[in-house]
Amino acid sequence: MDILTDDHEREETVRKWWHENWKPIFLGIAIAILGLVGFKQYQAWQLSKAQELSYALFSAQSSLGRAGVNGIADAKKFVAEHEDIYGSLLSLDVAMVEAEAGRFEDAAQSVDLALQHGGKLLQSSALLTKGRILAQAGKHEEALGVLRQVDGGAYGPEIHEAIGDVLSLKGDLAAARDSYLAAINLTLERKLPVGASLQLKYDNCTREGDRPAMELVGDNGGQALP
Repeated sequence: MDILTDDHEREETVRKWWHENWKPIFLGIAIAILGLVGFKQYQAWQLSKAQELSYALFSAQSSLGRAGVNGIADAKKFVAEHEDIYGSLLSLDVAMVEAEAGRFEDAAQSVDLALQHGGKLLQSSALLTKGRILAQAGKHEEALGVLRQVDGGAYGPEIHEAIGDVLSLKGDLAAARDSYLAAINLTLERKLPVGASLQLKYDNCTREGDRPAMELVGDNGGQALP
């Protein structure tokens, strides 16, 4: 651009530039506004959809809870129609109902569906459930293999307790005692109350010289004895 010598030339240059470029400028602004409005509408739609699915899941879980085994067929229809986190959550509920009815193979299949569609969010919970179901079915080694796949983060105490349950069923009380003690320790480390059931399980596996779980929980400042 040539050097402008006065205000008139600057004004004329700006006017010419604006005349040539106002359309793409306004078009860009319009596209940006429409994009923002569309994104907000999409977010609102997602929220509304999630609320609808959450309510549908709650209704399906309530119906299954009331009907028990008689509600499994309807629950499985919901699961088949929702190959996502919602269907996976209900599939875990179905598995528990099936296990309580002694239908262990069906229960394991329901857990596998949850593992298939629930993603990482449900993986630990589903594996823990499957391990417990396999233990109830008498498949102790298979149950231990599944339980040892569970990420020990948030589910650490539950994993150790479940492994202890399987070892106890196998008759290996010494190993069960160690697993229950690990569950107690992890629970205390997290400043959580140790359930009466876990304490009783530990007491039933103690060896000579062990202190009762009640003393371990109450006297060791958040850490049980080895």
